[in-house]
Amino acid sequence: MPARERRFTALFGRDGRVTAALGIDMVRPLRALRKLVADRTDWDTAVAA
Repeated sequence: MPARERRFTALFGRDGRVTAALGIDMVRPLRALRKLVADRTDWDTAVAA
């Protein structure tokens, strides 16, 4: 599988809030998700973006 196909980001939530983010070979997008985790953003707001 080519390296460009091994990229992945995911958000995790609990009780309607973002609680974690995971990224594989996606440094820049993961940095953007860190703010959602730090702010414990509402889940619906986070996935609507």
